[in-house]
Amino acid sequence: MKVRGRLYTRVCVLLLLVSAMQSVSASVADSIQTPLSNQQSAIRLIDYEILLLRTEIALRNSDQASFRQFMQQLQSQSTPPQFVERVTALQQQLILMTENTSELALVHFDQAAKAEIIVILLPLSGDYAQAGQALLKPIQQALVNKKTYVIDTSLYDDMFELWGLVKLFQPELIVGPLERHKAESFLAIAEPIPTFLFTSVETDAPHLRSLASPSLANAAKLVDAFSALDLKQVAWITDHSRRAEEVVESVVDQYAVDNQDVYTPKVEKLTGGLDKSLARLLGVEQSQARKNWLQRTLGRDLEYVAHVREDKKMIAALMSAQYAMQLKPLLDYYARPLPVIWVPTEVPDAKNFNATLAFWQQTYALLPAHFVQKIDGKTKKNTEEFEVGLFYALAEITIEMLRHADRPLPYEFQSAIGRVEVQADGKYYIFPELYELNEGHVRLIRAEQVMQKIQ
Repeated sequence: MKVRGRLYTRVCVLLLLVSAMQSVSASVADSIQTPLSNQQSAIRLIDYEILLLRTEIALRNSDQASFRQFMQQLQSQSTPPQFVERVTALQQQLILMTENTSELALVHFDQAAKAEIIVILLPLSGDYAQAGQALLKPIQQALVNKKTYVIDTSLYDDMFELWGLVKLFQPELIVGPLERHKAESFLAIAEPIPTFLFTSVETDAPHLRSLASPSLANAAKLVDAFSALDLKQVAWITDHSRRAEEVVESVVDQYAVDNQDVYTPKVEKLTGGLDKSLARLLGVEQSQARKNWLQRTLGRDLEYVAHVREDKKMIAALMSAQYAMQLKPLLDYYARPLPVIWVPTEVPDAKNFNATLAFWQQTYALLPAHFVQKIDGKTKKNTEEFEVGLFYALAEITIEMLRHADRPLPYEFQSAIGRVEVQADGKYYIFPELYELNEGHVRLIRAEQVMQKIQ
């Protein structure tokens, strides 16, 4: 971080210097109409170093697109002697990056089945030490007959430095890093070696096993729940979170694949309170507007029963718990008791959720199995013990997938924290389960049972 800060500072200073020199050059040129070759050369030199620094910053940030763009600009110019060594080092990194890209297709995760040398990258100190330790112990026990090396990633902010250490062990399998930002940066520079990740990343490659985003897992489960419905019969109401947008987009994409039909639903976003948003979704607001217009036109009050749209058979609600629990009472108020499937855009605090459980009325919820275990009154574990248990369960998923690294894709298995499916793209999904929340009770329910109630 300190190096990056110095690079940014250097760029800013050079930009100010260029600006000052250009101003001086312009004012002098106005009075003396002769070329100032030395000063122009100095400006060009500073411009080159600014570009060089930007290239180095892009490389350190693992911004491959910007790095390649800046390298093209550098290579189109002659290199000043004082910068030859730095440019040569960048050219070597560009060659390595290109080689890695071409080699990606040659390395597959199934080669991990024969791996004997394994490097495990986990945070064993600092804020994530408890998670790292909980993951490490069972993985080490499962790999006791392998040669394993463990590196504390909390000690490394620079992924170049971390990769430099990792490759000294000549690993045949890498497990980690745990943190998403470190995993993304590490993958951008590491050679293609079979790698298992505990987090979701943007990178797709045959040598990776990475966690699918919760949004994709929720979307897959929603598509399953909607199987007996036309998507056009579902009304959508969401908050403004990116998570909600991702879930809707993923459902639409899956619907297009399954039905060879592109349908983009109209999504009502929470604006002006849940009651007003739901009124717009159900058509009540439009009905109210028509009634007001008639009253003004006729000049007298009218008896009025709000018209509620009847073309929808289910509501999909993507929002926080505090809004979702109000949906059924509001629907009952409008005499339109549609079934509601709630997808939390953030996992609620277990203690607060337990305190409000009695207020939920016949709402179907997609919840992580480990969350329901946490709020279940039968568990005797405190929060800290439970979180350790959660990471231990994730370690068990890791071990299962490493043991079956050469198993044909896709495949699935049951874990302590829910059903796991490894799909053809190498991403593994930990699916939420569908539960019914009603007056203090949480009951596991099948999607078919929900569809039966609609029909």
